[in-house]
Amino acid sequence: MDIKLLRSFATVALLEHVGQAAERLHISQSPLSRQIQQLESELGVTLFHREKKRLRLTEAGRKFLDEVTPFLHHHERLKDYGRSLMHADVGRLDIGYVEAAIHSRLLPEALARLNAPSGIDIHLHAMRSKQQQELLQERALDVALLHTPPEMSELFLQKKC
Repeated sequence: MDIKLLRSFATVALLEHVGQAAERLHISQSPLSRQIQQLESELGVTLFHREKKRLRLTEAGRKFLDEVTPFLHHHERLKDYGRSLMHADVGRLDIGYVEAAIHSRLLPEALARLNAPSGIDIHLHAMRSKQQQELLQERALDVALLHTPPEMSELFLQKKC
């Protein structure tokens, strides 16, 4: 399965519009439509309900998107990591946070204290606590600022399985 097809799928799923997705991906609509059809054919499942100018995810499409999204995040991290191997002092830090972390000044103060040396690329991701926990397990986040921390036993049990 080609990563390009997965990126195209995720973009169309996000925008629910082939024209807008094609514009964002810098390709024309026709090749993008063919990519989606190719992916559906390869998977043997219909990912979108086709309406006039919009596409809506099917149930299978939603489930597939739930798996594709963290995979694409991890792929980006791997690319960055691969590039950073040439420079020992370069790295990437992905921090997930809930919106309350900004309003409470927790995140800004944490970033100020971090005082990261130049060369460390910090990426911030606003998301719900549950999604952060999932991305931590998938190694797509390095740090998570949650509303309610998970039970330590939950994390250990999930890692062992």
